[in-house]
Amino acid sequence: MFILIQQFRQKESLGRKKQIVHLGIHLLFATVIVPAGIFARVLKEGGALYYGSMDGFWEVTGTTLSRYTIYTDVEFLKWIFLLIGILMILVLILKWLKIGFSPFFSESETMLGWFFFGHVVVILILANFMEVNYPEDRVGMYLIILALLLLARLIERIPKGQFLFLGFLFFPISMIPKMNLDTSVFSPDDRMTQEFYDIVYKELDKGNTSVTMYHLMNLTWPMHNRYSEHQYLPAISGVANQASDIILSRTNLFLPKKDLLNYDTLFLDKSNGFLAFKRKKSFQKTTLVDTLISKPATTFEFAEIHRLKIPDSLKNCKIQLHVSGVVGIDSPKDEVVFTYSVFNKNGENSHHDWWTTRWYNGVKNDHSFILNYPIEKWNSDDDELRLYFFNPHMVKVELKNIKLEILKLD
Repeated sequence: MFILIQQFRQKESLGRKKQIVHLGIHLLFATVIVPAGIFARVLKEGGALYYGSMDGFWEVTGTTLSRYTIYTDVEFLKWIFLLIGILMILVLILKWLKIGFSPFFSESETMLGWFFFGHVVVILILANFMEVNYPEDRVGMYLIILALLLLARLIERIPKGQFLFLGFLFFPISMIPKMNLDTSVFSPDDRMTQEFYDIVYKELDKGNTSVTMYHLMNLTWPMHNRYSEHQYLPAISGVANQASDIILSRTNLFLPKKDLLNYDTLFLDKSNGFLAFKRKKSFQKTTLVDTLISKPATTFEFAEIHRLKIPDSLKNCKIQLHVSGVVGIDSPKDEVVFTYSVFNKNGENSHHDWWTTRWYNGVKNDHSFILNYPIEKWNSDDDELRLYFFNPHMVKVELKNIKLEILKLD
């Protein structure tokens, strides 16, 4: 739209022939972006545009951007930012009335205002009419850049107002006391504290205890676990897996209370909203399969541990899969990925979980691991369970004393 206005401004100087050429370019560009729009719609319908929420523009976008730039999101800032935005709009409107339509659209602040306020309007339209989430933190960070550029340009237009640029020193000065090697002001609610980890690890160390956690929590779990005696691999789930002994979640995920009737709160970390739940009554675990597996060194892309046909008699049962042992890696800097996969009767992969063992062990030749994997139930169409190491770099790997145990939970 902004480019079309620019073309309209220069219609007399361009001439009819160039106007037609430019119009054709615009139509071609509009045609090219149609597939992108269709693909965006597919992503939205598939739930891929998940980041953010529908709680409100200030509640989602405003608070997170404020928190990561001026380190606070107190409520009155909403009205300050709104007032600054209204003043910016009034300044732009007054300039429009003063110099006229055509010259107004040749000014750089007009372009910046168009981009900033235009993006805000589009965000509101997408949220209210298409139910697209309001952007959160890093997804909306470009609004900060546009707002600062627009503000700087408007200050530059104020006679003898250059001293106002000193206000921009707030950003580097306020950053200095925040600098450290321990944490970051960005997304602190995604980092697991040592206290929280220690409490959960103590429960896992009691033997054959399974743990399920939200996928973002697994970004810091391996860092803590690397320095522990045992390397426990978690199951990943955004819902309450009721076959799990321990469930790790966050307060903002709002797990249904009916899914937690059999669990007590083990610990709530108020610094980041991390929650740990523990079963009130431990499962009775009956061993169905118990075997020890060792295999010679191989450089194959897939180093198989075990395949198991899933019997119909177990498909409606709660199951725990225990896998532990050591994988020897000739080149420890190269990754190998322990993989749990379930295939249906058509040979299609219906469930897939994976763990990069180097995350938990660091640069070592022998990567130890313990996985207690809770399975609430297999689907009726599930046919085969496959356990293997994915070896993308084709390095030499050796499976050493891998213990495989399948337990029925009652």
